[in-house]
Amino acid sequence: MIDTDGATNGLTLLHLKEVMNTYREFKSQEIEPIGIYQTDVSSKPADVVELGNGVHLIPATYKFIDTDSTPSKSFHEHLKLTISAYNQSYDYIFIDAQAGSDEYSRVGMSRDISDEVLIISEYDPMSAAGVERLKSISSEELTYERTWILLNKMLPDFIKSFSDFLEIARYLSPVPWNKDVVLAYARRRLALDFEVGNEYTLAITRTLQSLLGDEISSEIDEWNKKAANLLRQPIEEQYKSVQFELDSLAAKRRKLKEKNRSLLFLTRNLSTFLFTLVFVVGYYFFETNSNVSKFLSPYPSWVLLVVIASLIPLAAEFFSNLAKTSLKSSKDVDVDEERIKRQQTYLMDKLEYLNSLRDAELEELIKSRKSSDS
Repeated sequence: MIDTDGATNGLTLLHLKEVMNTYREFKSQEIEPIGIYQTDVSSKPADVVELGNGVHLIPATYKFIDTDSTPSKSFHEHLKLTISAYNQSYDYIFIDAQAGSDEYSRVGMSRDISDEVLIISEYDPMSAAGVERLKSISSEELTYERTWILLNKMLPDFIKSFSDFLEIARYLSPVPWNKDVVLAYARRRLALDFEVGNEYTLAITRTLQSLLGDEISSEIDEWNKKAANLLRQPIEEQYKSVQFELDSLAAKRRKLKEKNRSLLFLTRNLSTFLFTLVFVVGYYFFETNSNVSKFLSPYPSWVLLVVIASLIPLAAEFFSNLAKTSLKSSKDVDVDEERIKRQQTYLMDKLEYLNSLRDAELEELIKSRKSSDS
């Protein structure tokens, strides 16, 4: 990357720490490093700063000089010399120019310097008018086949509705703008995550893919798979954990039902036995006790049998309700059945969601991680 923004030296300032470290390394060897705007030594190409991950930067300057007053002719010669010196050493060389049509930007857009031109614009009428003005001013350089437009700071919701006609109109996939990107720049870093990815990183890879196409498709596909696999690992662990919880709840519910059934069975049978015993003893008592027999003589014995027998189900129901109350208050039961049902419903919904993520694409995985974090 070459910082040719003479007004702000934006890339140089963004990586100022690395630039200053490189400057000190050169000075320790008694060498004066050269930036792209240091044209007083334009017979030598500018020196690079290593940023890591295979990315190098040529800063605007290693000194505090007024880069915006550099003669455009000497700047053009030095830029051309530097690109020629490094052209075979890098896969791609990006030239970051100032917005608008200043003389340094025109140098960067010239055919003897760059193969393709990316016009960066925001998504509003004034910026669109500025793009058209730039095209008309530099119509010979900004021809259709070598010019792309990249919309920056675009809200994610607009990107979806904007994507259909992008390539036909020579628009690259837009760069989103949200609070995560703003916070990253406020902290002097890029909002990129090349380990597992984020929405911004995905957008940048789409931008590069629409610009470079098949040249980088296989590498992007490989990175997408790697990032997706990393994101699926905790999902797989969560899936197993939820499944284990469901199995535990199912076992608790079975245990609760078995205990409930056993207690109800025991109570009902015990009540039936007791009332049957009472009936037999009472009947014997009625038959053998002369005074009771005289009192009940108007009623046949079978009537007494029916009355007492009809009380047995009522007694069974009474003892059954008593058993249920006892069961709910029992210290041996952790949770009642209704509570277990609610927990099972929640866990089954969660399991279904996690299962859908096990085979999801990277974008959906990133969105799910973001929503869970928030």
